[in-house]
Amino acid sequence: MTNELQGMDEFRRNLAKLGDKMADGLEAAVLVGAMLIRNDAVPRAPFLTGTLRRSIHTETIEKSAEQVVVSVGTDVIYAAIQEFGGLIEAKNAPNLVFQSPKGVWHSVKSVQIPPHPYLRPALDENKDRAQEEIKEALADIVEAM
Repeated sequence: MTNELQGMDEFRRNLAKLGDKMADGLEAAVLVGAMLIRNDAVPRAPFLTGTLRRSIHTETIEKSAEQVVVSVGTDVIYAAIQEFGGLIEAKNAPNLVFQSPKGVWHSVKSVQIPPHPYLRPALDENKDRAQEEIKEALADIVEAM
């Protein structure tokens, strides 16, 4: 003897849609907090050409109904050395050769870049507010469902 519930296929489809809605809502809420941090990091970033500032963005790394992971960062190759500082040394030639913003050419074995933190201070100063914004956004999303 077998029992079959009518409407099970429709129930499963609706359940899957709800999971998608939850993932989208969770992502939207987390992005609210991430944008708060991003918007504070941009004016903190070192500025010469503006490329680093323009490159700071949010990106969803993982998204499911249970969890959303969003990053705030940049893909610019020199972003980390600007944030943390460090030593740049010549590798494929005896010296580094570069032109300063004033037009003067330099030839040196290494250059020490001092740290110019912009992402970490933005996170540290805004994480509590970002968490509150995420909570409020989640409450609004749940209420709208």
